[in-house]
Amino acid sequence: MPGTQLNPIHGAEPNKPTPQANTSSPELSALLLPLIEKHRGDVGVVIQHFPSGESFAYQADKPMSTASLIKLPLLMATYAKVHDGGVSLDTMITLTEADKVPGSGILTKHFSPGLTLSLRDAIQLMVAYSDNTATNLVIDTVGLDTTNTLMKKLGCDETRLNSKVFRRDTSNDMERSKAFGLGSTSANDMQRMLRALHDRSFVDQATSEQILKHLYDCEDRMKAARYLPANVKVAHKGGSVNAARTDAGIIDLPDGKGAILFCVLTMNNQDESWTDDNEGDVLSAKIGKAVYDYFVKKE
Repeated sequence: MPGTQLNPIHGAEPNKPTPQANTSSPELSALLLPLIEKHRGDVGVVIQHFPSGESFAYQADKPMSTASLIKLPLLMATYAKVHDGGVSLDTMITLTEADKVPGSGILTKHFSPGLTLSLRDAIQLMVAYSDNTATNLVIDTVGLDTTNTLMKKLGCDETRLNSKVFRRDTSNDMERSKAFGLGSTSANDMQRMLRALHDRSFVDQATSEQILKHLYDCEDRMKAARYLPANVKVAHKGGSVNAARTDAGIIDLPDGKGAILFCVLTMNNQDESWTDDNEGDVLSAKIGKAVYDYFVKKE
């Protein structure tokens, strides 16, 4: 089958590396810089409003750890391979004891070896519950390097899936694994991916909408969605490890006010706690609330 013909990803040119804010909006800078500057760790942020284009970016080219946010690029790579005919969503996968890994999700704790599930269901578990075992099943089905090949094609040079989850022995770049863990990205890379999904220009409209459906089903509301009204729809994926907390996606605004693309990356965090008030999670939550309120109230 021929390779996927990817439509161009629209949006602003990537920002130059800088520790300062790059923004079209002094108002957004005034809202967000005080939050960012208080954080005890490294931060990369992109905010962009549709359709106005009003934006904010901070250290947006800086390579950062993804934790489970790397599952979003993997999700896109999987659907690109499905579109090419290289794999089917109906492919059946059998869970073995050796497949089980710790961390987030439900397969390891609640299901027995011998369970069979479709690739479609493994993808849903990977995104909705951030299931680590399901993620490795997806990687095994589509190939470890498939994500990195796609990211290179998209110009997302800082985005790399380094290994299977909790399986560093599978690493395709041990130095990068040591530096970033499971994966790496930049806020600008995430902006490019999310803009393509928002515009329905990743592969084609139907593929983009299938991917967004998974992201809308993500059940994590402890980061950017935490302080938003319960009825606000957010298509996103986040990630958490001891010293890194991440979240990226699209917040749908009410009353025809458009949507907010967001990415908040933190790493080298001093707060490595696993409590509800973890500083990295709370930073994402405060940024999510600040930009939501700003654009909802904006005339």
